[in-house]
Amino acid sequence: MMDDQEIEWLISHLKLCCTHFDLCCEHSELAYEGGRKVKCKNTPARECGIADSKWTLRYLLTFRYLETSTG
Repeated sequence: MMDDQEIEWLISHLKLCCTHFDLCCEHSELAYEGGRKVKCKNTPARECGIADSKWTLRYLLTFRYLETSTG
């Protein structure tokens, strides 16, 4: 049985994996035509307008965010 700390770690790890997938990983299914008429791969976050560019893992891990209330 997993204790609370292990569950918390697992949830944090899954959030990091999902965020990396959306912001850092290019997908050939999300291709667009670049400025020089060249096919370019896109990230899910760029495709839906959340990010302006593909993020690096370093940028993701050092990104400073603002905490906001959800209630």
